[in-house]
Amino acid sequence: MTPHNLSSYELANATGIPVSYIEEVLCDKRKITAKASLRLGRYFGLSDRYFLNLQSDIDIRKAKKLFF
Repeated sequence: MTPHNLSSYELANATGIPVSYIEEVLCDKRKITAKASLRLGRYFGLSDRYFLNLQSDIDIRKAKKLFF
Protein backbone atom coordinates (compact mmCIF):
# COMPACT_ATOMS: atom_id res chain seq x y z
CA MET A 1 0.00 0.00 0.00
CA THR A 2 2.91 2.34 0.69
CA PRO A 3 4.03 2.60 -2.97
CA HIS A 4 0.47 3.62 -3.84
CA ASN A 5 0.27 6.02 -0.89
CA LEU A 6 -2.91 4.30 0.36
CA SER A 7 -4.24 4.06 3.87
CA SER A 8 -6.30 1.10 5.07
CA TYR A 9 -9.33 3.35 5.04
CA GLU A 10 -8.78 4.46 1.43
CA LEU A 11 -8.23 0.88 0.26
CA ALA A 12 -11.36 -0.25 2.10
CA ASN A 13 -13.45 2.46 0.44
CA ALA A 14 -12.07 1.64 -2.99
CA THR A 15 -12.56 -2.13 -2.73
CA GLY A 16 -15.55 -2.59 -0.44
CA ILE A 17 -13.43 -4.62 1.98
CA PRO A 18 -13.90 -3.64 5.64
CA VAL A 19 -11.09 -1.58 7.17
CA SER A 20 -10.87 -4.01 10.08
CA TYR A 21 -10.30 -6.93 7.69
CA ILE A 22 -7.51 -5.08 5.85
CA GLU A 23 -5.80 -4.15 9.10
CA GLU A 24 -6.06 -7.69 10.44
CA VAL A 25 -4.48 -9.06 7.25
CA LEU A 26 -1.67 -6.52 7.53
CA CYS A 27 -1.06 -7.54 11.17
CA ASP A 28 -1.08 -11.25 10.22
CA LYS A 29 -4.23 -11.89 12.26
CA ARG A 30 -6.36 -12.95 9.29
CA LYS A 31 -5.80 -14.68 5.96
CA ILE A 32 -6.74 -13.45 2.50
CA THR A 33 -9.96 -15.00 1.23
CA ALA A 34 -10.93 -15.67 -2.36
CA LYS A 35 -13.40 -12.77 -2.26
CA ALA A 36 -10.76 -10.36 -0.97
CA SER A 37 -8.25 -11.61 -3.53
CA LEU A 38 -10.74 -10.87 -6.32
CA ARG A 39 -11.39 -7.35 -5.08
CA LEU A 40 -7.75 -6.53 -4.42
CA GLY A 41 -6.62 -8.01 -7.73
CA ARG A 42 -9.11 -5.94 -9.65
CA TYR A 43 -8.22 -2.78 -7.75
CA PHE A 44 -4.46 -3.17 -8.28
CA GLY A 45 -4.79 -4.51 -11.85
CA LEU A 46 -3.49 -7.98 -10.94
CA SER A 47 -4.87 -11.47 -11.46
CA ASP A 48 -7.79 -12.68 -9.39
CA ARG A 49 -5.52 -15.25 -7.75
CA TYR A 50 -2.54 -13.00 -7.04
CA PHE A 51 -3.30 -12.37 -3.37
CA LEU A 52 -4.45 -15.95 -2.78
CA ASN A 53 -1.12 -17.14 -4.16
CA LEU A 54 0.69 -14.77 -1.79
CA GLN A 55 -1.32 -16.15 1.11
CA SER A 56 -0.45 -19.72 0.10
CA ASP A 57 3.23 -18.82 -0.06
CA ILE A 58 3.06 -17.31 3.44
CA ASP A 59 1.28 -20.41 4.76
CA ILE A 60 3.90 -22.73 3.25
CA ARG A 61 6.79 -20.68 4.69
CA LYS A 62 5.20 -20.80 8.15
CA ALA A 63 4.66 -24.55 7.89
CA LYS A 64 8.29 -25.10 6.90
CA LYS A 65 9.45 -23.22 9.98
CA LEU A 66 7.45 -25.63 12.13
CA PHE A 67 8.91 -28.78 10.56
CA PHE A 68 12.45 -27.82 9.57
